Amino acid sequence: MIAETEVTELRRQLEQARLRADVAVDLIPLIDEMVDDHDVRMVVVNDVTACWLLLPATVRAGYAKPRYDVKPRRSDGPDRLPVSWFVHDYVNEVDRAWKAASPPASTLTNTEREEWHLTGWYDFVAGICERTAAGEPPPAQWLARFPAVDNDEAASDGPDDEG
Repeated sequence: MIAETEVTELRRQLEQARLRADVAVDLIPLIDEMVDDHDVRMVVVNDVTACWLLLPATVRAGYAKPRYDVKPRRSDGPDRLPVSWFVHDYVNEVDRAWKAASPPASTLTNTEREEWHLTGWYDFVAGICERTAAGEPPPAQWLARFPAVDNDEAASDGPDDEG
């Protein structure tokens, strides 16, 4: 007979596996050009999942509200999961970080901009890998980038299409 604690643990693991699958469905199309290795993509999926689970409940609850700051897409239906919105914000934050470190876009050629984009993602993923190998959780300063969503004041317009 399976002990109640084992059943509880199995349920928790199943819920986390489903959450990772939900994250992967939304994340992979957004990062497939920057992160082409399947195993590395899963590192990012696991990091997004870890970040989501570490967010305060009030912040996660903010993602359950309808978003008016993101351009609607065909997949943006009323049943869209709150974590789906978080995935978009996570990708936006990675893009903001590499853009802040790059020269002004107007001074770069398309090729140079793409190089900055790929290098920014490569460096970000390398940081996740180092942190994960050391057994460290996502840093608090990274999680602080995701405050409770205020739909009246939201400024994001979804993941960058510019690359």
